[in-house]
Amino acid sequence: MRPKQIILIVLALLVLGALALFYVQNMEQRTPLYFDLAVWGVQLENKVPVPALMYISFALGAAVMGLFTLFTRLRRERRQRFDREYGPTRDPGEGDRGYDDYDF
Repeated sequence: MRPKQIILIVLALLVLGALALFYVQNMEQRTPLYFDLAVWGVQLENKVPVPALMYISFALGAAVMGLFTLFTRLRRERRQRFDREYGPTRDPGEGDRGYDDYDF
């Protein structure tokens, strides 16, 4: 194994260890979970551990950002492929910023 891989494995184990320690220390803290949509609402019967709720929220946020990044990258690649095959759709020097100048 290369040193870079060993460092990444050690860092991953440290982060996972810290997350596991946080979960074990705070698993007694529980909160009721409500879903309220103004016309319909429901409350879960069992209270949810706060660390589990935090981890689930973080994972869902990371998944949404991953999908956003994926769709942005696909759109950019499709636009670049179109420009390679058919040429640019506009002249970037006409007072308008070119497509590649935007930060996504």
